Amino acid sequence: MKIGYKDIDYFIKSPPNHIKAVLIYGPDQGLVKERSELIGKTVVPDLNDPFLVKDLSLSQISDDLTLLTDELNGMSMLGGRQLIRITQADDKALQSCKNALEDYDGDNFIIIEAGELGPRSPLRVFFEKEKNGAALPCYVEDGRGLEITIKNILNEEGKALNPDALNFLARNLKGDRLMIRREIEKLALYAHDKPTISLEDCEQAIGIRGETGFNEVVFAVANGNLKELEKKLNQAFDEGFPPQALIRSLQNHLKRLYLAKLFVMEGKNSKEAMESIHPKVFFKEQPAFSAQMNNWSIPVLERAFDYLSETEKESKSSNLQAELICQDSFFKLARFAQKK
Repeated sequence: MKIGYKDIDYFIKSPPNHIKAVLIYGPDQGLVKERSELIGKTVVPDLNDPFLVKDLSLSQISDDLTLLTDELNGMSMLGGRQLIRITQADDKALQSCKNALEDYDGDNFIIIEAGELGPRSPLRVFFEKEKNGAALPCYVEDGRGLEITIKNILNEEGKALNPDALNFLARNLKGDRLMIRREIEKLALYAHDKPTISLEDCEQAIGIRGETGFNEVVFAVANGNLKELEKKLNQAFDEGFPPQALIRSLQNHLKRLYLAKLFVMEGKNSKEAMESIHPKVFFKEQPAFSAQMNNWSIPVLERAFDYLSETEKESKSSNLQAELICQDSFFKLARFAQKK
């Protein structure tokens, strides 16, 4: 069963009775963990209960192809449904999953957590097509999806946002769900007893993350400011910013430039174009963004997309450190921007 975007929330709250296992995968590992816990709590009341929850490793089920089947068909000493969890899975888990789910119709449940799996991944394909299994993707959010996530997390904290604050957060919060949740919880703590969070609150509590933020790094690249890029990129790595998240942040920024330039080609002026993309360009960033629109042509942006796509792949597969790959790519693009 392939779970579509519109069905994700409903599935998480109440997985269908015929589903006995779910593969939760994608680049946003924070979201993978969050959704794994939410689904797990629909199976057992306490995820730390050693009698109801069994954690298996990929190596265990790969070395013993009957282990997962045995655990799935097992019975708890105290009764009740059991949850079997497998983390850091990949295609090596395929055969064990096939064996376990074949004709299974019991009450126990399997949750498999994995990283990014391509469309041709045998494990992903199996769960997308399996009648009693489901594949749940977890991609890094941006645009309207990120705005919804921000509002939902703040609702949990009993807080609301004014429009300028929401726009600011949607532009400055990037990375996986755990990182976003951590920053928003920090914001809610800063706001204390204020029911509605303002732009000023965001700038003080999150803003540029004390010293740096995703936006400052990508703006340094797009502006061709090598000195600023070196400073902000080093700070970002010191603060634990994931290289892949920084790469995706730059990809998103260049896509926004691309969309703005398309609006200009349709007859809009620079300001109208910046207000037409979603989320619209934050007013304090408009002068720099407008200058970048003039410096980056459509063909150059298209080549940059391809280059960053290869950079992201290399950062995941190369023996070189991901930070060095990210740094090299960003400086090359920034030097290119200098020539425009």
